[in-house]
Amino acid sequence: MGTTHRRQLAAIGAAAGLVLTLAIAPAASARTLVDPTTLTPPLRPSRVCYQLGPYVQCDTSGPETEENEPIGDFGCGVVYETELDTDHSTRWYQDGLIVRRAVQEKATGFWSLSPTGAEPIVTFQLDFSWDEHFTIPGDITSAVRVIKGSTLLVPQLGAEWHESGYDVLDTEDQRGQFSFPEDNMGALCPLLVG
Repeated sequence: MGTTHRRQLAAIGAAAGLVLTLAIAPAASARTLVDPTTLTPPLRPSRVCYQLGPYVQCDTSGPETEENEPIGDFGCGVVYETELDTDHSTRWYQDGLIVRRAVQEKATGFWSLSPTGAEPIVTFQLDFSWDEHFTIPGDITSAVRVIKGSTLLVPQLGAEWHESGYDVLDTEDQRGQFSFPEDNMGALCPLLVG
Protein backbone atom coordinates (compact mmCIF):
# COMPACT_ATOMS: atom_id res chain seq x y z
CA MET A 1 0.00 0.00 0.00
CA GLY A 2 1.43 3.34 -1.05
CA THR A 3 1.97 6.38 1.18
CA THR A 4 -0.68 8.36 -0.70
CA HIS A 5 -3.25 5.60 -0.22
CA ARG A 6 -2.49 5.39 3.53
CA ARG A 7 -2.93 9.15 3.87
CA GLN A 8 -6.26 8.99 2.05
CA LEU A 9 -7.48 6.19 4.34
CA ALA A 10 -6.30 8.12 7.44
CA ALA A 11 -8.11 11.24 6.23
CA ILE A 12 -11.31 9.28 5.53
CA GLY A 13 -11.05 7.63 8.97
CA ALA A 14 -10.59 11.00 10.72
CA ALA A 15 -13.54 12.49 8.84
CA ALA A 16 -15.73 9.51 9.71
CA GLY A 17 -14.72 9.85 13.37
CA LEU A 18 -15.61 13.53 13.36
CA VAL A 19 -19.01 12.85 11.77
CA LEU A 20 -19.70 10.11 14.34
CA THR A 21 -18.68 12.41 17.22
CA LEU A 22 -20.93 15.21 15.96
CA ALA A 23 -23.83 12.79 15.54
CA ILE A 24 -23.47 11.39 19.08
CA ALA A 25 -22.88 14.72 20.90
CA PRO A 26 -26.41 16.11 20.46
CA ALA A 27 -27.92 12.81 21.58
CA ALA A 28 -25.71 12.74 24.68
CA SER A 29 -26.58 16.31 25.66
CA ALA A 30 -30.30 16.08 24.79
CA ARG A 31 -32.61 17.08 27.62
CA THR A 32 -36.30 16.40 27.95
CA LEU A 33 -38.57 19.15 29.29
CA VAL A 34 -40.66 18.23 32.35
CA ASP A 35 -43.88 19.93 33.42
CA PRO A 36 -42.95 21.66 36.73
CA THR A 37 -46.52 21.42 38.05
CA THR A 38 -46.25 17.61 38.16
CA LEU A 39 -43.44 17.67 40.76
CA THR A 40 -43.72 17.51 44.56
CA PRO A 41 -43.83 20.20 45.74
CA PRO A 42 -45.10 21.66 42.46
CA LEU A 43 -43.51 24.69 40.86
CA ARG A 44 -45.09 27.53 38.91
CA PRO A 45 -45.76 26.60 35.25
CA SER A 46 -43.22 29.25 34.15
CA ARG A 47 -40.28 27.38 35.69
CA VAL A 48 -37.95 25.41 33.41
CA CYS A 49 -37.29 21.76 34.31
CA TYR A 50 -35.33 19.07 32.47
CA GLN A 51 -34.99 15.32 32.94
CA LEU A 52 -31.25 14.64 33.36
CA GLY A 53 -30.63 10.95 33.97
CA PRO A 54 -32.39 9.88 37.18
CA TYR A 55 -33.02 13.50 38.23
CA VAL A 56 -35.20 16.37 37.14
CA GLN A 57 -33.36 19.69 37.47
CA CYS A 58 -35.32 22.95 37.70
CA ASP A 59 -34.27 26.59 37.53
CA THR A 60 -36.32 28.66 39.99
CA SER A 61 -34.31 31.88 39.81
CA GLY A 62 -35.60 35.41 39.77
CA PRO A 63 -36.05 38.70 41.61
CA GLU A 64 -38.69 39.35 44.27
CA THR A 65 -39.63 42.57 46.00
CA GLU A 66 -41.26 43.27 49.33
CA GLU A 67 -42.58 46.68 50.20
CA ASN A 68 -43.35 47.76 53.76
CA GLU A 69 -43.89 44.21 55.05
CA PRO A 70 -44.27 43.99 58.85
CA ILE A 71 -41.56 41.75 60.32
CA GLY A 72 -42.28 42.13 64.05
CA ASP A 73 -42.33 44.44 67.04
CA PHE A 74 -38.83 44.65 68.46
CA GLY A 75 -39.57 46.92 71.42
CA CYS A 76 -39.94 50.23 69.61
CA GLY A 77 -42.98 49.45 67.46
CA VAL A 78 -43.67 47.30 64.44
CA VAL A 79 -40.72 47.26 62.04
CA TYR A 80 -41.52 47.29 58.31
CA GLU A 81 -39.13 45.89 55.72
CA THR A 82 -38.68 46.91 52.08
CA GLU A 83 -36.26 44.88 50.00
CA LEU A 84 -35.21 43.70 46.57
CA ASP A 85 -34.21 40.05 46.73
CA THR A 86 -32.49 38.33 43.80
CA ASP A 87 -31.78 34.63 43.98
CA HIS A 88 -30.37 31.98 41.69
CA SER A 89 -31.87 28.65 42.65
CA THR A 90 -31.73 25.08 41.38
CA ARG A 91 -33.91 22.21 42.57
CA TRP A 92 -33.35 18.51 42.00
CA TYR A 93 -36.19 15.97 42.00
CA GLN A 94 -35.99 12.19 41.92
CA ASP A 95 -39.09 10.12 41.10
CA GLY A 96 -40.99 13.44 41.06
CA LEU A 97 -40.02 14.33 44.68
CA ILE A 98 -37.67 17.15 45.71
CA VAL A 99 -34.36 15.85 47.10
CA ARG A 100 -32.10 18.94 47.01
CA ARG A 101 -32.21 22.72 46.60
CA ALA A 102 -29.23 25.08 46.19
CA VAL A 103 -29.66 28.88 46.35
CA GLN A 104 -27.43 31.94 46.03
CA GLU A 105 -29.30 34.99 47.35
CA LYS A 106 -28.60 38.71 47.49
CA ALA A 107 -30.91 41.29 49.05
CA THR A 108 -30.75 45.01 49.71
CA GLY A 109 -33.31 47.06 51.55
CA PHE A 110 -34.25 49.04 54.61
CA TRP A 111 -36.29 48.93 57.82
CA SER A 112 -38.65 51.61 59.06
CA LEU A 113 -41.21 52.09 61.82
CA SER A 114 -43.54 53.61 59.22
CA PRO A 115 -46.02 51.43 57.29
CA THR A 116 -45.28 53.67 54.28
CA GLY A 117 -41.48 53.31 54.60
CA ALA A 118 -40.95 56.93 55.67
CA GLU A 119 -37.69 58.01 57.33
CA PRO A 120 -35.87 57.44 59.53
CA ILE A 121 -34.72 54.18 57.96
CA VAL A 122 -31.92 51.69 58.55
CA THR A 123 -30.42 50.06 55.46
CA PHE A 124 -29.13 46.50 55.19
CA GLN A 125 -27.66 44.09 52.69
CA LEU A 126 -27.71 40.32 52.76
CA ASP A 127 -25.61 37.97 50.67
CA PHE A 128 -25.51 34.23 51.21
CA SER A 129 -25.83 30.79 49.69
CA TRP A 130 -27.43 27.69 51.10
CA ASP A 131 -27.82 24.06 50.18
CA GLU A 132 -30.67 21.88 51.42
CA HIS A 133 -30.99 18.12 51.31
CA PHE A 134 -34.40 16.66 52.14
CA THR A 135 -34.26 13.63 54.43
CA ILE A 136 -37.78 12.71 53.29
CA PRO A 137 -37.98 13.21 49.50
CA GLY A 138 -40.83 15.58 48.62
CA ASP A 139 -41.24 16.87 52.19
CA ILE A 140 -40.05 20.50 52.41
CA THR A 141 -40.14 20.37 56.23
CA SER A 142 -37.46 17.63 56.27
CA ALA A 143 -34.73 19.94 54.96
CA VAL A 144 -31.23 19.94 56.40
CA ARG A 145 -29.88 23.37 55.44
CA VAL A 146 -26.23 24.38 55.30
CA ILE A 147 -25.63 28.13 54.92
CA LYS A 148 -22.25 29.17 53.50
CA GLY A 149 -20.73 32.57 52.89
CA SER A 150 -23.53 34.24 54.78
CA THR A 151 -23.14 37.99 55.17
CA LEU A 152 -25.60 40.41 56.78
CA LEU A 153 -24.38 43.98 56.92
CA VAL A 154 -26.17 46.88 58.60
CA PRO A 155 -23.77 49.79 57.87
CA GLN A 156 -25.28 52.10 60.51
CA LEU A 157 -24.60 49.49 63.20
CA GLY A 158 -21.15 48.28 62.10
CA ALA A 159 -20.01 45.14 63.89
CA GLU A 160 -23.00 45.11 66.26
CA TRP A 161 -25.06 43.44 63.53
CA HIS A 162 -22.80 41.39 61.39
CA GLU A 163 -23.16 37.82 60.23
CA SER A 164 -20.49 36.07 58.21
CA GLY A 165 -19.52 32.42 57.95
CA TYR A 166 -20.82 28.86 57.79
CA ASP A 167 -23.93 27.65 59.63
CA VAL A 168 -25.82 24.34 59.71
CA LEU A 169 -29.33 25.52 60.49
CA ASP A 170 -30.87 24.35 63.77
CA THR A 171 -27.55 22.99 65.06
CA GLU A 172 -24.60 24.32 67.03
CA ASP A 173 -22.33 23.94 63.97
CA GLN A 174 -21.40 27.57 63.26
CA ARG A 175 -18.09 29.00 62.13
CA GLY A 176 -17.52 32.71 61.72
CA GLN A 177 -19.10 35.80 63.28
CA PHE A 178 -22.80 35.77 64.09
CA SER A 179 -24.23 38.79 65.89
CA PHE A 180 -27.90 38.01 65.48
CA PRO A 181 -30.43 40.86 65.33
CA GLU A 182 -32.56 39.48 68.15
CA ASP A 183 -29.50 39.82 70.41
CA ASN A 184 -28.97 43.48 69.46
CA MET A 185 -32.41 45.04 69.08
CA GLY A 186 -31.46 47.81 71.53
CA ALA A 187 -29.02 49.20 68.97
CA LEU A 188 -31.60 49.33 66.13
CA CYS A 189 -34.46 51.10 67.92
CA PRO A 190 -32.71 54.48 68.54
CA LEU A 191 -31.87 54.68 64.83
CA LEU A 192 -35.46 53.97 63.79
CA VAL A 193 -37.03 56.33 66.33
CA GLY A 194 -34.75 59.17 65.17
